[in-house]
Amino acid sequence: MPPIGRGRSLRLIFAILALILMAVAIGWVLQDRRAAAATPSPTPQSIAQQATATPGSVILPTSTSTAPPATPTETRTPTPAGPVYVEARNPDTNVRSGPDISNDRLGQIQPGERYPVLGRRFRWLQIEYPNT
Repeated sequence: MPPIGRGRSLRLIFAILALILMAVAIGWVLQDRRAAAATPSPTPQSIAQQATATPGSVILPTSTSTAPPATPTETRTPTPAGPVYVEARNPDTNVRSGPDISNDRLGQIQPGERYPVLGRRFRWLQIEYPNT
């Protein structure tokens, strides 16, 4: 019989520990259920009282006060964001006609050159590129 390798022995140890842990957890849950079943629940007792009318004076409400009109809250109008620009990180970054490396190459951009972003698809940016 060939000797058990280090990887197999570690897997065996982890499997045994997992089985022991599961057995302890199951025992703990079952013990809680047995204890709950053995504890008698208190018997509910009904307490009924008969309401009796007694003569007396009743104060009826008069006119209700009106609440002051609510003051309108200020609504903020969003400030339009300016255009977003992109700049190449690496020299000779390719500009393509679509969001895939199989699309035609239109040219290259260099670090320091900025182009407005028109759209985005995953990690691809659509930029405004001259002559396209």
